[in-house]
Amino acid sequence: MPAETRRYATLSRRLQANCVDLAVVFHTPLAGIGLVTWMGGPLAGPLAAILALTPLLLEPILVAWTGATVGHWLLGLRVVALDTGRPPSLVASFVRYAAKFVSLGPWLSPIIALSRQHQGLHDMACGTVVEVVDPTTRRGRLAAYDPAVDARTATVAARITSTLGYSLVLAGGLVIVELLRSVICSDDAPCVGVSVWATNVASRLWFPLQYAVLWLGPAGRLPGARG
Repeated sequence: MPAETRRYATLSRRLQANCVDLAVVFHTPLAGIGLVTWMGGPLAGPLAAILALTPLLLEPILVAWTGATVGHWLLGLRVVALDTGRPPSLVASFVRYAAKFVSLGPWLSPIIALSRQHQGLHDMACGTVVEVVDPTTRRGRLAAYDPAVDARTATVAARITSTLGYSLVLAGGLVIVELLRSVICSDDAPCVGVSVWATNVASRLWFPLQYAVLWLGPAGRLPGARG
């Protein structure tokens, strides 16, 4: 796809593709190992060993061969080299996969959301991008990221400010919950009933809410980020 018409995959679609790939790369080999072990025979051991290597080989081979993992294919995405517009070489695909594993790939959402071309650290290291196969279709439009449009929605400063602001609010709320817990609950009067339920729920809500802030904030989607 020409650079001027290229559309990059949104963070949400990349995360969805990775969820699919995690299921394929890890669960399918486990099922295969269980099957060959159950069947037994002289080839059970070697086949199980080969299947155990699948998580290390499948993604880089698919990316070099077709430009897409199973998750990318299902969501209409593909990995291409910036300089050629074609899938990266086999060596580059293995290097990209190793860098993706080390950097936690798309799960480092602030990095991808702030990048103009929606690149993760592994993409930047290997000169690759994840683009939408056909941005003119409905699925392509849902998966596409247009830097020009995004630049008009929220500035980088607004994204950083909103992310830090909401994170501080959540941290303050967590501190208040812990203070209330220490006041309500003690050795002489342990938490019971509604009080223990409310404090436990409030403290456990912090993690998913903070993750949502780190996901949506750098993308400029938190209330107040767009002015």
